[in-house]
Amino acid sequence: MYLFEGKLLDQSPEVKYLPEFGAGKILFTSLLLDHGEVFSLEEHEKRLEENYFLFFREPIKLDLKEDLCLLPANKIYKVKINLLPYDKKVKLLYEVKELSIISEPLEVESIKLSLNFEKDLTNLKYSNYALSEYMIASKGHPNLLKVNQQDQIDELIYSNVFFFKGSVFYLPKGNFLHGIGLKLLKEFFVENKIEYVEEIISLRNIKEFERAFSINSVRLINEIRSIDSNQFEIGEFQILKSFKEFINNKKVKIC
Repeated sequence: MYLFEGKLLDQSPEVKYLPEFGAGKILFTSLLLDHGEVFSLEEHEKRLEENYFLFFREPIKLDLKEDLCLLPANKIYKVKINLLPYDKKVKLLYEVKELSIISEPLEVESIKLSLNFEKDLTNLKYSNYALSEYMIASKGHPNLLKVNQQDQIDELIYSNVFFFKGSVFYLPKGNFLHGIGLKLLKEFFVENKIEYVEEIISLRNIKEFERAFSINSVRLINEIRSIDSNQFEIGEFQILKSFKEFINNKKVKIC
């Protein structure tokens, strides 16, 4: 289902992109709309506004509430919001998918690209093309772990990743996405005095960790069962329950 210019559609509308965008929708954010409630809506709006400014050096101000409230408020949706700058106008295309609340542990494969993301992604305009190469290489597979030329872990294609060992959580340093879910996770760690470190994590060293997780602003935290041939523990984990409660307390009724 799609939402475009105030209308719910079964098929994506025809859109005319500026030449530098090609056929890709690089300026986007994804959020969870849960029975008319959403968390961090202002963060999502801010992300789109800042990305637009980096591309075009012109400010815009977005208010997503009115559009989101056109969706039925009795279901759970993943909403991908694409900001479409074309013909010197800005329009929003919402890709809407109904979600199940059940998430299975992920089985992940690593992928190494020719690009050095930490060096090359110094500005957002270049990232448009670099990320496109990543998407093409992934062939739409959401459970691929991006590894740079130094064998260092960055993130999954649509999610950040983090690990656990002993009593400490480990977050890869220098990831590209800096997702909203990851930001909230750090707030949760600080608020609850849970120890975490950000450091460079090599693919060859992940066997040292007991558990692995993905996180984004739609699915929140998913357990990772395996990365390549490396297996991780899955199952009951109280901290994950506490994080979900933390997120639920941040949800705001918008419709």
